[in-house]
Amino acid sequence: MGAGVSVTRNRQRVIAPGGEVGEVEFNNFEGHLDASWELDVFGRIRSGRKAETADTVAAEESRRAVLVSLLGELGRTYANLRGLQLRLVVAEKNIRTQQETLEVTQARSKAGLATDLDVERALAQLEATRSGVPSLQSGIQAEIHRLSVLLAEDPGALVDELSASAPVPSRRGKSGIFPEIRSIWHCRASGGSAARSNGVGNFFSTGPAISVPIFTGGRIRSTIRVQDERLQQTVLQYRSAVLSASRRPKTRS
Repeated sequence: MGAGVSVTRNRQRVIAPGGEVGEVEFNNFEGHLDASWELDVFGRIRSGRKAETADTVAAEESRRAVLVSLLGELGRTYANLRGLQLRLVVAEKNIRTQQETLEVTQARSKAGLATDLDVERALAQLEATRSGVPSLQSGIQAEIHRLSVLLAEDPGALVDELSASAPVPSRRGKSGIFPEIRSIWHCRASGGSAARSNGVGNFFSTGPAISVPIFTGGRIRSTIRVQDERLQQTVLQYRSAVLSASRRPKTRS
C-alpha cells in the first residue's frame, strides 16, 4: 500500500480575446493511494512462509550448535586446568617427600650406612621432579588464559579466581551421557499467484492478474530435483550421525 500528496503552483501566460497578454496563476493539488494484494491461490505465500520459518529454526539450531561447541571447549579446558593443578599438587608433595629422603640418605651416608651412589640417586630423583614443575605452572597459566578468552574476558581476568586448585565437579546420573542429535530440514515450493490492484486518482482500474511460469518450467523442475537430492543428503547425514553416536560405549554411574 502506498500514498502520496503533491502541491504545485503554476504560472502561465495567456492571450486575451483583445490581444492582450496576461499571466494566470493557479495551484495544482494531487493525491494518490495505491493498494495491491496477492491471492495465494497456489500456496506460494504459504510455502514461502513455511520455508522462512524453517530457516529461522535452522538458524536457531546453528546458534545452539555453536553454543554446544563453546561449552564443550570450556569444559575440556577447565578439566585440563584442574588436572594440571592436581599434578602440580602431587609434584609438590613428591618434592617434599624426596627432599626428606635425600636428607635421610645423606645422614646415613655420613654414618657409613649408605653409599655416595645412593645419595646421588636420591638427588637426581629430586631434581627430575623439580624440573617438571615449571612446565606444569606454564600449562596452568595457559589454560587460565584460554578460559578467559573463551568467556570474552581479558587473558588474566580469571587468574585470581582459578589459581587455587579445586576438584572437577562430578555429575551422577545418565542424563547428559548420550549425545543429542537434531536434524532440521525444509523444502521450498513455489507456484503461480493472482493479484489485484486498485488505483484512485484521475483514473480507476481493477482486475485480476495471473502469472504462470510457463517458460521456466524446466528450471523449476531442476530446482525441485536439486532440493530432493539435498533432502536425501541430509537424511544420510542424519543416519550417519545416529550410527556414530550408537557406537559410543555406554557408561555406568
